[in-house]
Amino acid sequence: MTIIQNSGLLNNSPPIIVGGLGGSGTRLIAQCLQTLGFFMGEHLNHAQDNLYFGLLFKRQDILRLSKPEFSELVAIFYNATFKLQAFDQQQLALIQAALALKPNRPQLQRIVKLLTTQTYAAREYPLWGWKAPNTHLVLARLNQAIPQMQYIYVARNGLDMAYSNNTKQLELWGELFFPQGYQITPYYQLKYWCLAYQRLLQQAATMQNRVMILNYDDFCANPSAGLKQLATFVGYSITATQQQQLLQLITVSKSTNRFHQYDLTTLDPADIQLVKKFGFQIN
Repeated sequence: MTIIQNSGLLNNSPPIIVGGLGGSGTRLIAQCLQTLGFFMGEHLNHAQDNLYFGLLFKRQDILRLSKPEFSELVAIFYNATFKLQAFDQQQLALIQAALALKPNRPQLQRIVKLLTTQTYAAREYPLWGWKAPNTHLVLARLNQAIPQMQYIYVARNGLDMAYSNNTKQLELWGELFFPQGYQITPYYQLKYWCLAYQRLLQQAATMQNRVMILNYDDFCANPSAGLKQLATFVGYSITATQQQQLLQLITVSKSTNRFHQYDLTTLDPADIQLVKKFGFQIN
């Protein structure tokens, strides 16, 4: 069973979903899509993350759910986005259960209230999608539930990411990748980056041309070429005015090549070579 075929959403195009590791530049790509007229969600945080998606799917048990359970969460997400109809009692219970896994989160409590009290008037968004970095963890399941979805995986140099202060994904998903134990250190940050990248490549191979791996470093260094590639992937023609607006958003991050400041001998040499293999600089 697929969500689009059973939700009355056939007049809406499949979504463009943006993900990657935290701090990899996903916010910039979401902002680019918004500038092009993509609806990226009604309720976003400062990083442009879709809060509906975060409430329902950013949780450690998500990969243990059955296919019907996962599909029901996708249906709830679609309903929240397009305001199709009031939630039934089972869906309301699932929303409250998702909130219960994240206590003391006033922002999410507000989102639940909005979800459960909203008015319903079905909407259409010819161009739409969402940004949630953690989507790469559930990409295979999303692909099953949402046929023809497109996915943009934003990747920064793994060596720079090893020394990022944004360790939230490793903290949340570390047990999945390192069941024997791990620490919040650059060593494991790089290992997580490598394993996540390899996992993404495996899934991308099953989705043909519906996955774009966007090299954030190259995108910022050569934004005109990067924007052309992005527009081609999403099937959009950028106007001259939009091009100027987009170029104003894009700058090279001050943290680019920060790995030069550190002693890389504390990292696994095999992981460093994987960074090189994936097309990023290591010296």
